[in-house]
Amino acid sequence: MSKRGRRLTSSREPESARVQVFSSRRSVTTSPTALAVPVLLSRICSKIPLTQKHRCFILAELMQWRMRRLLWGHGIQTLVCAVLVVPSVALADTYTFTALPNDVAGPAGSTVGWGYAIANESTVDWLVLTGLSAGIFEHGSPNSLFDFPILAPGSTVTVGFDAISSTGLYELIWDATAPAGFVNSGVFDLSGEWWDGDPLAGGNFLSAALDESAPYSATVSGAPATVPEPSAIFLLLSMTVALSRFGRQRGRRIRVY
Repeated sequence: MSKRGRRLTSSREPESARVQVFSSRRSVTTSPTALAVPVLLSRICSKIPLTQKHRCFILAELMQWRMRRLLWGHGIQTLVCAVLVVPSVALADTYTFTALPNDVAGPAGSTVGWGYAIANESTVDWLVLTGLSAGIFEHGSPNSLFDFPILAPGSTVTVGFDAISSTGLYELIWDATAPAGFVNSGVFDLSGEWWDGDPLAGGNFLSAALDESAPYSATVSGAPATVPEPSAIFLLLSMTVALSRFGRQRGRRIRVY
């Protein structure tokens, strides 16, 4: 064989060896199942005569296939970590909000209202309440009585409605013409902030708290005024009195004539 033929043979052999070396190097960090496809392809490449372009294409596809497996594995690990970590962080700072009571009722022209109960379930952060909103009220005049308390970690505050001292969450003054049976219903929305300490004693803002809501309803009680119908006994007595008077007058007239 000529020297030139030897050179051509020697130049082709390392190309197939590169595929085998590539497969052997990857076997250090992968499982036998993961190497099944690359090893099979490398054996096929060594048996079938391929051009340099085809071999480079196969090597590139093998590398991309391996990268996709690595990225998929890292993506699953990241997702698992997020699922395990995020709920614990989100549940670290929570609070509850309730309207007391949810349903109130009163006649037209009266004043009804709601108190509130708020519990800071965080064990480390302070809850600073910043906003309160309600739905639309009809046939009445609403008024907010909320005093926006600041709750220390693990504390609870409960305030009942009192129309005289104007304490509670909300009050509603029914119109004098409010129809009986009419209902106002909606949701109280409460917003707040989390602080790492007492905001009045050097605490620092951490983040906005998730809004909490409490349903409510207000009903106009009582029935509209109606004219009572006369009873049968009252009608009978009235007829008896009228007949007796008519008889006396008639007897007098007869005696006169």
